Amino acid sequence: MTSARVSQRDTLLELMKTDMQTLLPTRVVQRTLLDPAQIPIKDLQKGVVCVVAAGGGSFANYQGREGELGTVKGSIVGYVQVGEKEKPIETERAETALLEEVLGWFGQAHPPGLGSAYPLEYTQSQQMEHPIGWFALRFELRHV
Repeated sequence: MTSARVSQRDTLLELMKTDMQTLLPTRVVQRTLLDPAQIPIKDLQKGVVCVVAAGGGSFANYQGREGELGTVKGSIVGYVQVGEKEKPIETERAETALLEEVLGWFGQAHPPGLGSAYPLEYTQSQQMEHPIGWFALRFELRHV
């Protein structure tokens, strides 16, 4: 039974990834989080979005439904790369543009079975890794 529940949660994240790829057709959306050094430069220039699991909880607490429903928590990590001759502010602008596109996904209708999706807080690179920019956005899927 545990593996079925894990599989259900993985299926939800895969559904999220697939739906996000539809909304962001010019970006690379994946479920594998890699170090930016392992990502092809052409993909970094397009913008890479990684959907990863981070936990969950708030399960049903009544007999017969234990461990069901609840939430899936995760992060969306976005990477972008600008030209090395660009100023660091351009890195920030590129990562913010990618973040805005991802946040736009949360405002769209989602496929049946995904449940409710909510963005939480995020952090950005603060221009420190120019010409590569990144953000990490925490999210929650509810009533799984």
